[in-house]
Amino acid sequence: TIDSTGATDVSAALISFVGSVPDGSTIVFKAGGVYRLNAALKFAHRHNLTFEGNGATLKAGGGTTEASSLFWLGSYLGGNTGIVIRNFTLVGNSTTPGVFQVGREGAHGVLVDGGSTIDVSNVTVRGVWGDCFYVGGWADGVSFHDSTCSSNGRNGVTVTSARNLTVQRVAFPKAGYCTFDIEPNDPTQGASNIRFLDNTAGSWSNSFLSAEGASGSVVNGVTVSGNTVT
Repeated sequence: TIDSTGATDVSAALISFVGSVPDGSTIVFKAGGVYRLNAALKFAHRHNLTFEGNGATLKAGGGTTEASSLFWLGSYLGGNTGIVIRNFTLVGNSTTPGVFQVGREGAHGVLVDGGSTIDVSNVTVRGVWGDCFYVGGWADGVSFHDSTCSSNGRNGVTVTSARNLTVQRVAFPKAGYCTFDIEPNDPTQGASNIRFLDNTAGSWSNSFLSAEGASGSVVNGVTVSGNTVT
């Protein structure tokens, strides 16, 4: 009953459906379906849940803030664990794909806020106002791999606070600001054991890699290896 033609906003219906599915399930989207989201597909305190895109597209129809991200793995009520997201195309509604717009960089492809053991693979993200992939809330054990971030408005990957994060075999043809940005916002945030491995990058406006942030924050154990800049 959820519209898969992209004609109507189905964010509330999808959020409600996900909330009705028991932990340990696999949610399979319609092959080739298009799901318009005016608000993020947001959930928290879920465990061992797999989102099988099956080649479906999630298409943003909202604004430029975090609330208009496509996937939002929240930390309220307790973080998510054992989440798998795969085989999706995530399309933002930026009017200037791949170009950084100050003050309009909040809507991300995948936003991970806390939680642990999260795997995202075989996704293509394009035209988002913000980041292709954002990790904060001291998320632990996140893997983003074998994917494409083709035209994000801000960063390919942003890390404000995370442990044991791996980004591997991801293509970043065009980033509006940085390809990889490790940037704690305050002294309580930071990063430990962050690995950027075997990725490809094309262009950016600020830097390929930034690793700095708020005074008093700590960033350590960063490995950048095997990447190719074209």
